[in-house]
Amino acid sequence: MIQRLTLSFLTVSAMALACLSIYARQSAEVQLATRMSGEYWYAIRSADRQVGYFHSSAGFEADGDWFYRSRTHILMQASDPLSVDKYLRFDASPPNQLIEARYQTRRGGVVTDRVDLHQSQSAEGHSRLSARIGENDETPVSWQYTLADYLAVELKLAEERPAPGEELRVKTLDLENVSINMKSYELVQEDPLTLKRDAPMAPTSMVLDEHFIPTDIHVSGVFHFQRVSFEEALAPANPAFKAAYKIPLAEPLTNISSILSMTLTVEGTDLELRTQRGATSGLPSGTYATANLPTHDEAFMRLAAKLDDNPANTESRLNDLVSLVHHAMVYRPGEVHTDLAGALQRGYGECTEFADLLTTLASIRGWEARTVFGLAYDPSGTPGFGMHAWNEVRFDGRWHAVDATWNQTVADATHIYLDDETMARLKFLQGSDGLLVRVKQIHYD
Repeated sequence: MIQRLTLSFLTVSAMALACLSIYARQSAEVQLATRMSGEYWYAIRSADRQVGYFHSSAGFEADGDWFYRSRTHILMQASDPLSVDKYLRFDASPPNQLIEARYQTRRGGVVTDRVDLHQSQSAEGHSRLSARIGENDETPVSWQYTLADYLAVELKLAEERPAPGEELRVKTLDLENVSINMKSYELVQEDPLTLKRDAPMAPTSMVLDEHFIPTDIHVSGVFHFQRVSFEEALAPANPAFKAAYKIPLAEPLTNISSILSMTLTVEGTDLELRTQRGATSGLPSGTYATANLPTHDEAFMRLAAKLDDNPANTESRLNDLVSLVHHAMVYRPGEVHTDLAGALQRGYGECTEFADLLTTLASIRGWEARTVFGLAYDPSGTPGFGMHAWNEVRFDGRWHAVDATWNQTVADATHIYLDDETMARLKFLQGSDGLLVRVKQIHYD
């Protein structure tokens, strides 16, 4: 037994030494690329609200080529999401030249800009890059760009160890304009490792970890990119980012009030969404925190005083609560979410503000309630399922799903609660090529 263990240990040690030897023979930029490979998620915030996400991944393809892929997805205006996708691939053989790249901008589901670079052969048999901008013909590219160029800042930080205040001037690829520019960065401090770039249009500062991966990026004093988990990046607690997304339905629904239950499929995925009339999320009590709701504001306390503590039955209590909230404001979908007090004062809001108002009033009365998020059927424009907010209220020992926005004491069967992971997955898929929902099964009363 000891001999077998010793032999196993020696075998593993030999393999480890061989791997270290191979790693040591690699160029500095390949070693650094290996160190920086991985997948990272960032929440994008502007002012006090989350407005999007940034996702990047890097690593080695099966043939040894190194790739970098990213997506920036921002929703600054209702129903007008902006996505920017980038992809770079560098040859596995020295000098690790750029051999393929793509850049695409999608606005409101429509591709507005696209650039494709790929390696081709000249008439003399030499390899060169060619670029296609939009639908234009391909044109040869005069410049070359390598992995060492792409990782120039990180290489200088790792090898030259510049002092704070020192300028780092590097060659930068501008994919959008198919050009090479020179950019300057300044090392602000070493712990934490902080860089800044005083560009006229987009001054940037970033904090890097020990692997030179950004943890925080500030752009133009407007956007803050913060490294977070997948769920936090795509399903933030801030409801403003959850609104204004819609997944088209293959065929419109009819007789919505008579639907008892449904099973939906999301085309191109393995997702099945099941729902029924009055279905609740199943979340445990106390899940939704009320700390940020204005439960001590006099205007909300006066409104809550209109509710009867002892109605005839639960149905009456739910009806009074939903009706009060429904008639307190005018529904304006797509409104930018600010604060609940402001919405009540101006007299209109979107679904999140209706739901948060109900949660606030119920909490003032001492009733357990929470705002929940998911999909709900929207027949306007292209029929489909849009992100929506509604409520769950606990009376008589059980939770009841209600929708004050649409004045429903029992939320209809098109309300589909989504946990953060499912919501994040749908948003990520929707940010690329769009989605389509189909009805697999439907039951009417």
